[in-house]
Amino acid sequence: MKKTGMLMLIVLMMLVGCSANEKEHHGEIKLMNTELPVKAWQMDNSHMTTIHGQVLMDGQPVTHALVAVSTIKTVKTNGGGNFSVLLDQSQPLKVLVHIQSLKEATVSGKPMNKVMQSTLMKEQAELQIAYPIKVHQVNISAADPDQVEIHAQAQLEMKTFFPALMFDRYGWYGIIKDSKGKPVSGAVVELWGDDKAEPLIASEPSGKLGDYLIEAIPQNIQAVSLQVKMDEKTYELQKDVYIPIPHQTSLETDITLPQQGTMIEGNTDMLRMKLLPGAVYQGIMIGVCSGSPVDYTSTVPTRDGSFILTMPKNMWEEKPCLYETKIRIFRQNPIQAGDVIPSEFIPAARNYEPDHIQAQQKSSSK
Repeated sequence: MKKTGMLMLIVLMMLVGCSANEKEHHGEIKLMNTELPVKAWQMDNSHMTTIHGQVLMDGQPVTHALVAVSTIKTVKTNGGGNFSVLLDQSQPLKVLVHIQSLKEATVSGKPMNKVMQSTLMKEQAELQIAYPIKVHQVNISAADPDQVEIHAQAQLEMKTFFPALMFDRYGWYGIIKDSKGKPVSGAVVELWGDDKAEPLIASEPSGKLGDYLIEAIPQNIQAVSLQVKMDEKTYELQKDVYIPIPHQTSLETDITLPQQGTMIEGNTDMLRMKLLPGAVYQGIMIGVCSGSPVDYTSTVPTRDGSFILTMPKNMWEEKPCLYETKIRIFRQNPIQAGDVIPSEFIPAARNYEPDHIQAQQKSSSK
């Protein structure tokens, strides 16, 4: 028993000694700039900018590290651990920088051990290209004292305009329901031509109300067939039935899925079509980041970048971040600057869109 106890004590002391000798490492990806304003596109490519960075391990440069700059490019660090890459500064963008490989990397001329590599591979840096936003005034809403109206403006270069929502193209819109008339969410509508190899175009999954949108009506084709895919099941439009392609207008096609089988019958209530006096609009909207889902509205910015956010007062007092996102939205009536867009129609920021913009109060604000 004494020998066993002594052996366990020796092993324990060895483990403690190893832990004491094992050094903690600190890796870092340092960017010279982390925020840049959007610049107007220019023929001379002056809207392109070079960003510089450095990779460090325990304060020392890491040589020959392979650095990934989002999905744009990969570059190797030089002898000083430095790297640079050319980026387009003409549109809002979030650039994530991380280490792709350390196989050839060295620190002070020596290969990095596994602990150092593991530490550095976890590091990430971020650069945000966005329109800076300034708040002009904050008013209590006349309609609801618990709501505030934030009058703000995206800052632009001289003689430039904000890329707000504008006509993009005619669209194909509709509602999908089941045989009992209930909306079907998560269904994808595909349009097919004579070539059965792949669809011409497909919608995003239908929303909670069964609404779907095909953002572009196929051109240079007279008619199409249709399929609805949902839960690994495919519903097909009746054979020899084709939907004529409209020109210079949008189309509404409401679909009712069959209770049995997978065939959508043409010329019945299962397929209702009509020309639609609307279009798809595309542009940049300002959204609000919040830790919990909260309803708010944002107006379509004017040409000078002015817009109004309306949200709960307590939400604004928490100083939420804003984001700039490109959206496509279908509207039957023309969209104009100042139109109110509810938050449910403003998608969350994508992983490549700037999503932590802090609005700056003007110095004259109280």
